[in-house]
Amino acid sequence: MIGSSGSNILEKEDGTMRVKASAVALACVLASVAYAGPDTITYQGSLLNHLGGPVSNGTYQMQFKIFDAATGGTNRWEETDNVQVTRALFSTILGDDTALGGLFLTYPDLWLEVTVDVDRSGTFEGDEVFSPRQNLAGVPWACPRLEPNAESPNLVGGHSDNYVTTGAHGATIGGGGDSGLPNRVTDDWGTVGGGFDNQAGDDDGTTSDAMGATVAGGVVNAASGILASVGGGWHNEATSFAATIGGGALNHAEGLCATVGGGEGNDATGIHATVGGGQYNNATSEAATVAGGYGNYCWADYATIGGGYIHYATSPYATVGGGMLNSATSECATIAGGRQNSAAGAFSAVAGGRQNAADGEYSFAAGRRANAHHNGSFVLTDSTDDGFSSVRDDALRVRFNGGATFVVNNGRWVRFWETAGHLIDTSANGAHLTVGGAWTDGSDRNAKENFATVDPQDVLARVTDLPITTWNYKAEEPSIRHMGPVGQDFYASFGLGQDGRHIAALDANGVALAAIQGLYQIVQEKETRISGQQQQIATLQAQVSAQQARNADLESRLAALEALVVPMTQGVALLAGGKAK
Repeated sequence: MIGSSGSNILEKEDGTMRVKASAVALACVLASVAYAGPDTITYQGSLLNHLGGPVSNGTYQMQFKIFDAATGGTNRWEETDNVQVTRALFSTILGDDTALGGLFLTYPDLWLEVTVDVDRSGTFEGDEVFSPRQNLAGVPWACPRLEPNAESPNLVGGHSDNYVTTGAHGATIGGGGDSGLPNRVTDDWGTVGGGFDNQAGDDDGTTSDAMGATVAGGVVNAASGILASVGGGWHNEATSFAATIGGGALNHAEGLCATVGGGEGNDATGIHATVGGGQYNNATSEAATVAGGYGNYCWADYATIGGGYIHYATSPYATVGGGMLNSATSECATIAGGRQNSAAGAFSAVAGGRQNAADGEYSFAAGRRANAHHNGSFVLTDSTDDGFSSVRDDALRVRFNGGATFVVNNGRWVRFWETAGHLIDTSANGAHLTVGGAWTDGSDRNAKENFATVDPQDVLARVTDLPITTWNYKAEEPSIRHMGPVGQDFYASFGLGQDGRHIAALDANGVALAAIQGLYQIVQEKETRISGQQQQIATLQAQVSAQQARNADLESRLAALEALVVPMTQGVALLAGGKAK
């Protein structure tokens, strides 16, 4: 279908009537499925008088002529119709009496001249010829030419310079083209929909090695592979089997079944490689995929880059989700996003953030400047601009200068955060680890219930009977010794704790304190007895001292008596001796 519009002024020589006819729409419609050119076209217009109003309703005789020049030229076709005009509007079919045939295919530049018997005198007068003629230049582009051949005809529309290479069959050029910039089909079954300077086929002199290529439109696009396709855009090339470019500019789909959706300067050169869009992206290996972004490179089979700015996925199955300046360079390495991250270990991953590295196999890094250098290491960091690295295989290292809280079922939590002298806090009972390294059990009276008194001496007796040995844990070397009871004996003796396999430090401390109290009671009782005995001893000592004093006095007196008795004894002896003589 073609259309044109214009206006013509008709004025009688005596000036008594001035009619303006305005063809607001001119349509060319194929009357059959034949491609030799339209046999009829629909012509619509209006007739206005010199005041700009509609002419009288009725039937007007109109003469239509088609010339090969705007003025002069040769009349190539003409027809006269009686046309009904209602409220200035009319519609008629040109070619219903005299078929147009191949007129438009033969003459690329045609002009329509309309004459209306305005005064309905029955004759056409010179001043009833509308001027200027209407150009039908659109017709050659809309009415394709048929190029028959033995297998399947070619259909060529658009500019007269458009062509199908000799020997090719089943080709179609829908339209477009320009002087010196024709659309062309060089191989069998190729198609160019429109635009200009587009090519379907490889133009290598053989018409069967790039068959079925398609360029829908655009400018300077080429589909040169078998079943290759370019949807549109500018300077795009699809050069391999079933390669596809949706649009954009300066894109290349060179791999088997490779696809570029659009964008600019993108290359899909691997088998089944895909570039969705963006700018200057490359998918160079089998099934490599770049969804979009800028300057991204997938250089390994099945590698993927989701988007972003200048990323590299250079090993099989490596993936970069997005971000900026990220590199996944080992098998199955993954970077979700962020900036300046690298995943160089097989099966390693960087969740995001900035300047993180997962170099070890199966390693994981996230945050800022987290470095998982060891196999199986996990390193998580905060926003601090300072490197933080793994120290051994299969280890978790975490740096959060703002602390960390782990919430478990029922809203309970454990928090790591230095505050009020605490380093580790729990929500359950206030237990915590001090900055100095002392574990402190929660012991708030308000957190306890079901209090019962204990018999300290009974506890002391049980402690006395509790086996205390030295031993080592099976998980440690025999040389690493410990001292204490086993959980079963402790539970059997005191019934404290959840089971007989564990001893809570708080329970052990409580038993020790109770035993100390029991021991203290015994000591106090003994001290009381000792104090009474000491008083008794003091009394006896006083009595002994008094007796000793009395004894001393007696001894003194005895000595005095003895002192008196001796002389007397001596005198008696003398007296006795004198009598003997």
